Amino acid sequence: MGGEGQWQNFNNGATVQKLSAVPANYDIIAASVADATTTPGAVTFSLDTAGLNGYTVGQFNAGIKAKRAAGKNVIISVVPASTSGAGSGYVSPSIVNAALDCLASGTNCGTFKPAKTYPGIRGAMTWSTNWDATSGNAWSNAVAPHVHGLP
Repeated sequence: MGGEGQWQNFNNGATVQKLSAVPANYDIIAASVADATTTPGAVTFSLDTAGLNGYTVGQFNAGIKAKRAAGKNVIISVVPASTSGAGSGYVSPSIVNAALDCLASGTNCGTFKPAKTYPGIRGAMTWSTNWDATSGNAWSNAVAPHVHGLP
């Protein structure tokens, strides 16, 4: 097993990298593509195409397919573990669990309906374990049992 790495959807001064350019040493790639909106608990998924030198959503999606075909796992990294974990973007564990239900079985989706379900989904990632510990592990104590109970 190789490592896990987080790929970012924006240019913050680090090397700008297409998902397809992530080294093969990474078996799990957590794609950070969620941004907070002005609605509490809501996120939007986007790429900073200009900041990523013209990298498009289509290229990103093709990169996911190529990594999966190579036996890699690409997951979506979404939420901070506590309200202190980031300037904004915190989503309560109950909403994360509903999103997992939506992706796994098409239930608890609200107004969003995925094009297909992903019954094999088996994880959710947060940043960071440190911030989770600061809040008494509230995030992992709520989300982990839900993940383990998915059909």
